[in-house]
Amino acid sequence: MLAAGLGSVILDNVKALEGEALSCCLTQTYFEDRVIRTSRLQRVPNRGLWLATANDPSLTPEIARRTIGIHLDAGREQEPTNTPSPEPQ
Repeated sequence: MLAAGLGSVILDNVKALEGEALSCCLTQTYFEDRVIRTSRLQRVPNRGLWLATANDPSLTPEIARRTIGIHLDAGREQEPTNTPSPEPQ
């Protein structure tokens, strides 16, 4: 994804965030690692936005210090219905 120069990386519905490579990607401006099935190292710019969605994920201490968590609360016991709003007159 980084080599392709994508503007954002979205990790959807994760259970856990862990790993040295992910830790580096969250805060470093360049990422360098070995290309799979080769002995060649590749260094690529890391300018994208990293987002993850989850319900109470487990985070390693290293990941936790590199993230900003938010909690969304609709303030309702039930999910809202998808009924359209009346048009203004």
